[in-house]
Amino acid sequence: MNSVDAGECIIREAHVSDLDGILDVEQKSFPIQERYDKYIFMSLLRRHPDMFLVLVCGGRVVGYITGVLINDRSHIESIAVKPEFRGRGFGKKLL
Repeated sequence: MNSVDAGECIIREAHVSDLDGILDVEQKSFPIQERYDKYIFMSLLRRHPDMFLVLVCGGRVVGYITGVLINDRSHIESIAVKPEFRGRGFGKKLL
């Protein structure tokens, strides 16, 4: 397990500057054929910025959740937490 304390972790709205960290989480969380690329994340961030959150621990993006609004309903597009940060309830907090 990573030594970062859960108290050092925050959830906030994602920014374009978070994309490299988001892509790193994606790469460590999904098989290559299931990963979203930078352009998909950029599109989600631009179209639905209020539905794209990141989990930041020790100043690094270690998780994210993104969704879309379709016909007045929210849909989760993707959610992931780096393997070394799993099992601490961060996924539930992102939801």
